[in-house]
Amino acid sequence: MVKKYYLKNRIISIVLAFSMLVSYSFFDSKMNTVIAADSTPAVEISDTSAIINSGSATLTTGTASDNATLNYYENGELKSVIVEAVSVYQPATLTIEENASTGVSLDVTGLCYIYGTCDSWIVNNGTIYIYGTYSGRLDNDGDIIVGSDGNLVYYGDDENYGKITNGGTVSYSGSLDMSLFHWSDSSSFVNYGTISAPSVVLPDDIGFSDTGSSKIVVTDSFEMGSLGPYGTVVAQPGTKITTSGGVLFHLQLGDAETSVTGPVNNVDAISLFDDPEIELEEFDEEVYYGAEYDFSNKISTASGYHGTPYLIYIDSEGTQSSEKPTAVGNYRVFAYAPAHYSYREDKSMQNGEFDIIYLPFSEVDKASGNKYVTLSGVSNGKYVADTVTLTPASTYKMKVGIGGFDFADSVSLSRADLYTDNGANFNVDTWVSFKRKRDLAETAGNETIAAIMPELMDLVFDEDDPELSGIVMVDGVESSIEDGDVVEAKKVVFSVDDDNLEKAVIYDAAKDELIDTVDFTGSTTGEGTIEGEWGEVKDINLIVYDLAGRTTSSEFTLKYPLVSTLATVSVDDLFVGDNYTPVVETESNGTPRFEYKESAADDDTFSPDKPVKAGKYTVRATVPETLKYSEIVCRDTFDINKRTAASSVKISDINVGEAVAPVLTTDSNGKKDAVFEYKATQAPNDAYEKTAPTLAGEYMLRVTIPETEMYEASSCIASFKIIDPDKESEKEESEETEEGEGGNGEETSGEGGTGEDANGENTADGGSAAGSEGEAPAAPGEKLEATLTVDLPDQYYGVNYAPTASTNSNGAEDITFTFKKDDATSEFEDVKPVEPGDYVIKAIVPETDKYLSATAEKKFTISYLEAPSDAYTIVGTMGLNDYYVSDVKIVAKEGYTVANRLNGTYSEAIDYVDGMGSVYLKRMSDGAKTYAILMKEEIKVDKVKPALSTFGKDQDGKVVDLTKSFYADKVTFTIFDEHLDKVYLDEDEISVVDGSATITIDADGGKKGCTVSAYDDAGNEYILHVSMMASWMFTNIVPVGSIELESGNAYTFSSGRWKVDSDSTLYYGGNSFYVRKSGRRTVTSVD
Repeated sequence: MVKKYYLKNRIISIVLAFSMLVSYSFFDSKMNTVIAADSTPAVEISDTSAIINSGSATLTTGTASDNATLNYYENGELKSVIVEAVSVYQPATLTIEENASTGVSLDVTGLCYIYGTCDSWIVNNGTIYIYGTYSGRLDNDGDIIVGSDGNLVYYGDDENYGKITNGGTVSYSGSLDMSLFHWSDSSSFVNYGTISAPSVVLPDDIGFSDTGSSKIVVTDSFEMGSLGPYGTVVAQPGTKITTSGGVLFHLQLGDAETSVTGPVNNVDAISLFDDPEIELEEFDEEVYYGAEYDFSNKISTASGYHGTPYLIYIDSEGTQSSEKPTAVGNYRVFAYAPAHYSYREDKSMQNGEFDIIYLPFSEVDKASGNKYVTLSGVSNGKYVADTVTLTPASTYKMKVGIGGFDFADSVSLSRADLYTDNGANFNVDTWVSFKRKRDLAETAGNETIAAIMPELMDLVFDEDDPELSGIVMVDGVESSIEDGDVVEAKKVVFSVDDDNLEKAVIYDAAKDELIDTVDFTGSTTGEGTIEGEWGEVKDINLIVYDLAGRTTSSEFTLKYPLVSTLATVSVDDLFVGDNYTPVVETESNGTPRFEYKESAADDDTFSPDKPVKAGKYTVRATVPETLKYSEIVCRDTFDINKRTAASSVKISDINVGEAVAPVLTTDSNGKKDAVFEYKATQAPNDAYEKTAPTLAGEYMLRVTIPETEMYEASSCIASFKIIDPDKESEKEESEETEEGEGGNGEETSGEGGTGEDANGENTADGGSAAGSEGEAPAAPGEKLEATLTVDLPDQYYGVNYAPTASTNSNGAEDITFTFKKDDATSEFEDVKPVEPGDYVIKAIVPETDKYLSATAEKKFTISYLEAPSDAYTIVGTMGLNDYYVSDVKIVAKEGYTVANRLNGTYSEAIDYVDGMGSVYLKRMSDGAKTYAILMKEEIKVDKVKPALSTFGKDQDGKVVDLTKSFYADKVTFTIFDEHLDKVYLDEDEISVVDGSATITIDADGGKKGCTVSAYDDAGNEYILHVSMMASWMFTNIVPVGSIELESGNAYTFSSGRWKVDSDSTLYYGGNSFYVRKSGRRTVTSVD
């Protein structure tokens, strides 16, 4: 914002501001136009009453080296302002070369130089250099520098002149004597900034005033009357101070301040301040390098001094510093007291002296015994995996002279840290230094780690982890195992390799249990065996250790091979609406999953949904794989039958004109759709019609209940009469002869379409109810005796049987049966027995409206079916020595099925499993089962060929792959089979011991190809073709000895001199040679 000052009806405001461009403008409010100014034309203001306000215009020709001249008229006289374009990025410089006449007001924000006489009203927010004479009004918030030839003169002949207000800095190159100013009542010098001059005279009775925050800075002298400044006079120690007294003023010397009240005359400023009286107690001491030290307690000062004194240290070269020295050397010391309030600064005599020296090695504490350090990270006395750690006594830290190490509680060193020349030589010059923890004192580091711990030179650094061969033997067969694999095997043999082998540890990670530890100490190769257990899955964590503590591990799951077993599923035939659950019999401990389909449908229609409608179905049971057994799938067929409804109809005799009212009783859900039909008793069966008769006569009623989803169709009949009331006597005569004729509303019933027979018999539940002809009726109020017989022949185990009963009672349909063992202690129960044994069945007919209840009993036996003499045949591929070399099946006799368990799954043939001692037969016609049929045949099965039981290993114990060509001087391996009989290496027979044959093949200095043939007792054959080449043939550098050479191949002697066979030619190493004819040669070395 630009301040405006009004003077003599004219305001001229010049705003100087540069960024990328320098801008000026003058706005004529009368003409209401903008007059642009540039460096060439002058702007003439002819109307002196015009009000000129500040605005903006652009200096278009200004560059970093150009000046611009701004011309204007004042009272008819041409005036000029020169603007220096110092930089297009900085405020411009205002230079007043012409005398600026009264009435010009300057607002300075940049840099202004006054060379002539200027009485303009200046508002300064920038920097003004006065080299001429300035006598105007000055409002200063910037910097004003009065040159040695410059004058700042104040005239008070006008109320707007002779006034200076300083909020910035006014600096005089020469003395400032305010007594020389021309003061008037209206003139003033108000200072709330800083006035600076070598000497300042501030007399009384002038227009000077200041504030408490203002300053007067002097170097040579300061003189005042009795009216001193409110601000602070800043002086140097030798500045002469003169005051007549009478008023207090503040005097500052450096950081010290004091108040001067009394008169002083030409005294040094320093004498007006208090002495801190600083002294340093004399001392001469030794300090250990690195240790903390403090001599500040040897400083003393005046009792009233409350500053913070400190020490100044001087090294042997005379350099002074307040920082505590830490390097070894000799130092002198003096104390320094900084200024504090009224106390001036001062320093003491150089009374102190001390030396910084290294801690003697003899003072270092031992870590253990006579050792300065202990070693860790060392296994088995001298082996190191990665680093060895040196640990000093707990009261010390240490470091070694290797880059990157600092003091620590311990230091870990690798082989590269201890050895030079790529690990060839131990660095005996590596130094070690110790630091005491309680005071941080350090030794000089002139001792070596070899001297304080010579054991380091004997350490063996093992930088390689043990190696697990990628080839393992899984149940005698070469294979490979990756981390995370699931391996089905009874036994896994692994191979390891390391220069410093120690052991292999085998864990079951799931059980957190140690399985075995295999010791390899002293070996560079080794083998270990991991045994599986039937029914268990082991999460194997195999860790191989070397003597340095390095490890290699392998993690896999070892699952014992699953056993194939049998299973049967059965569902008894049932009726619609019955609940049922398939029964599975198997040795497997898996929980079966059931699926169903219609028997005639494809297998892809199997569903877990149980069928409920009538039909023929197949159930499939899947017993999932368990830890012991493989998955088993078995089937059975069953029928869901519709029920046979128990139905009866009752109808009473009626008189002519009355409606028939039959009452149907049935458990079929088709009752609502039953069809009632009538015919005359003597009419044929095809005469039935749905219209009920109305004429007097004897009639038959037939009720037909249709088939439903649950019940078969059924019917029942009843006889009745329509009586003419006018023939009452005929009716009575008819009643005397109707007994046994099915009339008088007697009920008859039938199942599945059966009904009244010729004698009017009523049949129900498999029994009969035939009344005795001529049986006398019971006396009124009495019931007849019921007759009851029960029949059940002896049964075979497995047969679904049903008893029958006969009775004359009309309660035949409600006969029930109970059973018990044929002994004195058992009681009758509803459960029908199925196990072999002697039993009693009891039939009970309940009391009815005509007959009393009755019971009948009969003994019967359940026994096993006698097995036929040729119960089964054995089917399989026969090998040698009565061995089967394929799966063996037990095939049942025609008309039977066979199982390996009494209640197992029966089929026409079953697989023979090792240890099977008996089988069972079931007769297909009725389900009767035999007892165990002992298998007298000795069935021997061997389907497994002989195989490799160990890795092939060369002369150095390295594993080789026998199925591919390989380089080795010698190879050894073992053939195994439980029934191993003969093993041949080409034509040579190899001895067999306990089912194993160990074979060693020698390359004999050349190529060797041979065939291994192995046979077991059953005739199974294993053939292995071995192709090997002597080790030297990998490089074709011939060795000493008998070797085989081939024509066309390039061979080389190693360094030295050589002879071949008895040839006198001397061969020199390093050259290639060929042979014309393949054959065996003997190579010798010539010294």
